[in-house]
Amino acid sequence: MSSLNFDEPRFPLSATARATGWNLLTLRDYMARGKFEWHETDSQAAAPGGRSLLSLRSVVRLGITFELWSIGVSPKDAYWAALNFGDVGHSKNRIGALPDRVPGHLFPDPYITYLVFKRAFLADVIAVKSGEQIDLESVMYDLFNDAPGAVAIVNVNRVWHRIMTALDVEA
Repeated sequence: MSSLNFDEPRFPLSATARATGWNLLTLRDYMARGKFEWHETDSQAAAPGGRSLLSLRSVVRLGITFELWSIGVSPKDAYWAALNFGDVGHSKNRIGALPDRVPGHLFPDPYITYLVFKRAFLADVIAVKSGEQIDLESVMYDLFNDAPGAVAIVNVNRVWHRIMTALDVEA
């Protein structure tokens, strides 16, 4: 995965919408109104109606955003939560020590990458060894200090692979 260029702007909004699940008009509207920010390496159209290109990092971020938005999280909160995967790396997981995770990348095999979201706390990215069970109560306590409220968990591996397949990108 490290050979992928995550920051080359090469995916038009139409391909991004198809790969992530967004309605194209909704995606354009949210981008235009600033609910989703343009990443510094994206290529925003110079004039209305022009062609904008997004980086792979931005497409994956929007895929995670869609997953959270589809269960009722506000677009802005969902986007900011997705930044924790796309733009923040980890050198230690709260469940135990792990190899570094480069921003925008999955944890290495045999780990599954999850984004855990809670309103007012935003999100954190965790790894769970494939096939192992975790104590969700402990995870929620570690991440959110046992604060009351609902928690959403996104399997980032599934989002990632769906996007890579839709964009015909080899990881």
